[in-house]
Amino acid sequence: MTQEILCVVRLVAAAAGLAYLSVEDIRKKSIPIWPIIAMGAVGAVLSAIGGEWTSWTVALRFLPGALCLLLGLLSREAVGYGDGLVILCLGAYLSLAELMQLCLAAVTLAGVVALLLMLIMRKGRKTAMPLIPFLLAGYGLALLL
Repeated sequence: MTQEILCVVRLVAAAAGLAYLSVEDIRKKSIPIWPIIAMGAVGAVLSAIGGEWTSWTVALRFLPGALCLLLGLLSREAVGYGDGLVILCLGAYLSLAELMQLCLAAVTLAGVVALLLMLIMRKGRKTAMPLIPFLLAGYGLALLL
């Protein structure tokens, strides 16, 4: 496989995984574990085929997901473990810089929507919102820019 085709396959695989998990997160307010495992495995295989796993610095890609899991533990799941696992899996698809940009975009979009919900629909600060759809939106924005 050429690098360009592999890059497109990785982009599509990550988008498809995020799209499926977004629907699950919105519908059921939870994320099933097996699609997350499959998404991570596909990302790992594609990255390994692309030769991206040759340096120890690849471990840094998983730092944002690990921090989200720790934040979920410390906050009694204000940030869900499923969200942390999905961000952990995205480390197999994206560089550390790309993943940090994606998380920043997702949190910013979620913050804007939360503010609008509070102002317009009188929702409270404790109203739960799914994060994965915002990760998908941030991923889509990153692809467009």
